[in-house]
Amino acid sequence: MPENELDQAFKISQLLVLKHQAELDEVESKELELWLSESEANRTLYERMHQDSVREADLRLMNSFDAGPAREKAWEILGLSKTKQRSTNFYRLFAAAAAVAAITLGTWLYTSRHPEGSAATRDLLVNDIKPGSVGATLTLANGKTIKLSSATNGELAKEAGVTIKKTADGQLIYEIASVPRNDDNAPSLREGTTKQSHTSNTLATAKGETYQVKLPDGTAVWLNAASSLTYSASLTAHGKRVVRLSGEAYFQVAKDKTRPFIVESNGQKVEVMGTHFNINSYDEESSVKTTLLEGSVRINDALVLRPGQQSVISGTEPILVKEANLEEAMAWKNGDFLFGEEDFRTTMRKIARWYDVEIVYAPSAPDNLAPGGWVSRSKNISAVLKIMEATGKVHFKVEGRRITVTQ
Repeated sequence: MPENELDQAFKISQLLVLKHQAELDEVESKELELWLSESEANRTLYERMHQDSVREADLRLMNSFDAGPAREKAWEILGLSKTKQRSTNFYRLFAAAAAVAAITLGTWLYTSRHPEGSAATRDLLVNDIKPGSVGATLTLANGKTIKLSSATNGELAKEAGVTIKKTADGQLIYEIASVPRNDDNAPSLREGTTKQSHTSNTLATAKGETYQVKLPDGTAVWLNAASSLTYSASLTAHGKRVVRLSGEAYFQVAKDKTRPFIVESNGQKVEVMGTHFNINSYDEESSVKTTLLEGSVRINDALVLRPGQQSVISGTEPILVKEANLEEAMAWKNGDFLFGEEDFRTTMRKIARWYDVEIVYAPSAPDNLAPGGWVSRSKNISAVLKIMEATGKVHFKVEGRRITVTQ
């Protein structure tokens, strides 16, 4: 799509949003008035956007602009369902409305002049890549590995008085049959330890995989792609519940005042009694981020987080605590990509992990980009890349499982 046409589409969508928020300056007001005077369809789009319930603004935008197939394609690109449109908050609905308006307008502007379609868009569709799926590999204490995506549902193994089962909905469940007498004397996992203890299990997801495990104490853990969780089969050691994380996981820790729950990850130790939180500790990221949703956690035996806060540890720098963007932190667990505050290349690393692709940056590739909006992780990669291409500031070439990023 030519950059000037695409820029026009996004400019109009921004003006519509600013008008609704009463933030237009004099120049922007004149620009909007000029656009409104160009056609009745433009005026209808504007009027529908400002009437009745703003919570339905996204639906009204689509229904008021007769772009035919472009309208349906916009919904497909965004990956939104009717249920999600009504259940999300105002900010995301309005952001979606703006994105839909921009994509619809941009598609209409382009296809009305170029009915043969975009070569870049055709390339994305022809070389499309399916999303990741539920799967992981379990390594038992005896060294045996089990590929969970192909394992039969039911009992997988027994060790250390624990029965390990796979459920029909793709969960791994540990059930304690009897607590070993030497459980509290078992060696714990310590920071920097690379060798597993003789009772440890490791649940690991590859790129393009995600999995959920229910530990013996009832704690539920969701693993993101390219992540691993290591823990003793009975979980408890020296009166503590200790696990080690590499990558990203969301924890719902079962409450137990007598046995603290400890997560060790990439230079960080998080201690909790019972709470909900997310840890992002990928080696390729510049920092370790812990986001608290419920309860409280102690970071490195010092700092205590409150719900809604996020700690950021970057090398030897002091721990930074800030208000968390909970939607952004939890997007992966909720099955979405959310294009918000994070930088472009961090977003691309998330895409690479979920779709199991290699990202190559041409010299002209942008260092930063803020496309806005969100899309379901259940969509093919083309749906994700199209949102970013719609800014007109980046293009993607898909060859097998390699994606080349250019200006």
